[in-house]
Amino acid sequence: MFVLGMHRSGTSATTGLLESLGLIGPDPRRRFAPTAYNARGNQEHVDLTERNERLLQHFGGRWDAPPDLPEHWVDSPTLLDWRPEAQRLFDEAIPGAPWVWKDPRLSITLPFWENILVGRHLFVLAVRHPVAVAESLTRRNRLRMPVGVALWEHYNLSALRLLSGRRCFVQHYDDLVEDPQGAADALAGWLREHDMVPPAGSTPGDVALPDPSLRHQTMPAQTDEDTLTPQQSRLWDLIRSLEGEVVVPPHSSLPQPHPLSVALLAERRDLLAQVSVERERARTHMRRDPVLWIRRMTTLVFPRKASRAGARGR
Repeated sequence: MFVLGMHRSGTSATTGLLESLGLIGPDPRRRFAPTAYNARGNQEHVDLTERNERLLQHFGGRWDAPPDLPEHWVDSPTLLDWRPEAQRLFDEAIPGAPWVWKDPRLSITLPFWENILVGRHLFVLAVRHPVAVAESLTRRNRLRMPVGVALWEHYNLSALRLLSGRRCFVQHYDDLVEDPQGAADALAGWLREHDMVPPAGSTPGDVALPDPSLRHQTMPAQTDEDTLTPQQSRLWDLIRSLEGEVVVPPHSSLPQPHPLSVALLAERRDLLAQVSVERERARTHMRRDPVLWIRRMTTLVFPRKASRAGARGR
């Protein structure tokens, strides 16, 4: 089972719930440690997440500046050598079935993994109000509100397009934190319908329910009219209408991203690419002449001190 969804949308809590219902998640010894923003951990396997991030970087992006993927990108010859290693990583990370794997990046990279992990798969899409997601990203990553909402739009549109016409369980974040027992009951019933029955003696009442006290963002501080474009509002209206097991709507019913969102993410990709080039240039200078590099950095960071030192030297 794949768990998709934008960052900060409840993918971690949903995956933890599915694991406690009997599905097998990644090796706990190789998961990211809990943080202030994920007190129970984000349920992600270090190696699989790093592989997904490298995949985004391969096409000129990263998680917070997703690439503008070319058509049929998954068939790129440059990815042929990646597949055996990716298969090995997955087999080592989740050595059992029925498995569940969560990574928000799967909302973009799913086709690559579906080519490797052949078989019948189930899908869960975790969703949350766009402004709440953006406010959470501002708090955790210091991303500007328009960028956070543009990322929400990109991830959700990508996930819906990839799942278009297929069955999927849509899990709303608010349901997880406001009625965790009801969310557990609904997921357990869905698993039984698909012959992924929780182990004997395990009932929804026994599972590790999401803790509402860990919720960092409640109702958005800003209204939709203040923050969302018309396209983003339509996308949220569509997502809000999906609940439980649904057939994901066709491509034709999905709104196109607003040009401003596209421009914001393109600008962010370009900026991060420039930063990467400058960092590599700095590393090169440091390797060639460490003393000169330190002097230059001192001048940049402490310009007044450097100028006084120069005056004394004269």
